[in-house]
Amino acid sequence: MATADDTGAAGAFMRAGLALAAAISTALCGSAAAQTFDPYATSLPTEMTAPSYFDGLYAGVLVGMSGADHKNFFPTGAIDRYGIGGVLGYNHFIAPGILIGAEIQGHLDTDFNGTWNTGLLALGHLGFTTADDFQVYLLGGGGVFDNVPAWAFGGGIEWGVLDNIGVRAEIITIGQAGPAPSGLSRPGVTAWIIKGGPIWHFGAESNNLPGPHFGFDPPAETTDFDGAYAGLGYGMHLNMPANFFPDLGFGAHITRGHIGGFAGWNFALVDGAVKVVAGVEAQADILYDTSGDMTWDAIGLARLGIVPFEGLMVYGAAGVGVLQNKPSYALGGGIEYALWGNASVRTELLALGELNPAGPITAYKGTLGAVWHFN
Repeated sequence: MATADDTGAAGAFMRAGLALAAAISTALCGSAAAQTFDPYATSLPTEMTAPSYFDGLYAGVLVGMSGADHKNFFPTGAIDRYGIGGVLGYNHFIAPGILIGAEIQGHLDTDFNGTWNTGLLALGHLGFTTADDFQVYLLGGGGVFDNVPAWAFGGGIEWGVLDNIGVRAEIITIGQAGPAPSGLSRPGVTAWIIKGGPIWHFGAESNNLPGPHFGFDPPAETTDFDGAYAGLGYGMHLNMPANFFPDLGFGAHITRGHIGGFAGWNFALVDGAVKVVAGVEAQADILYDTSGDMTWDAIGLARLGIVPFEGLMVYGAAGVGVLQNKPSYALGGGIEYALWGNASVRTELLALGELNPAGPITAYKGTLGAVWHFN
């Protein structure tokens, strides 16, 4: 059964996940409405070509909220806080569409009742660009949060809206890495930050509207979904009966956020007007809730997909793996849409059940991902 803690904290994660999904959907739909050109053409018109935002120095302002439920962070005052922060970082493309970097974030939040908290985090950045002006990224590192040593990981999206200004939305989850002034010690994820805001880019190409695009020519054609690929994913697990997610002593949750990656290989079975592809994929994620429960999943999938027209693949998937240390099976599928070149976005839903002994479907895994194809 969901507790009040589950309803509040998990609800916040669910709302944040829906916000990220809505932002990506808005970006795609907005682009589709505005385009009067073939998005898979050899070159893009100047007015639709984004600057190379993401390479180089950047800084920004972050506004939103944070929370902590278990008194190791936020020992006094409300469990939810609202405030502002700042970010300073540097990114560099290591391959077309793949960037790495590092940043520092500072946060100041209050419950508007006289209680304040600060945070300072140093984070590594791994991003996939699914268009010249859009990236999905993961963050990981540590620092100090509310005067407590902390580790942190999370993810987000950034969409370029002006020559050198992008808009970011992200979720960072936080765990205790050292003694707290309150004397309490809690394992796992026990705090979170959900914030977003404008990011100014100062790289050499940030004001060069026609681009070069990351220092290479735009790919002539969109991916045909053949060959090797890899990606990043963020989403939610739901387990109503709690057979996979038992109460480990920190509060029962029927939902868990997950963040991770996947890699696979596709090959064409039928290569005609309607293409049929088959492939294999491995997925691995960190799962967490805000009561301190953490675990992982790993799934191997066989996939069969149909490409009814260029740039879109609908696929089914089935396989086996491990969820919360229990052998499990997975059935489901998804939709993948190639923006242009080798980058695409996808949404996927898997239904899961215990494998030993075999049982009914009792859990669901929904993931929004960014994919890079190496063909």
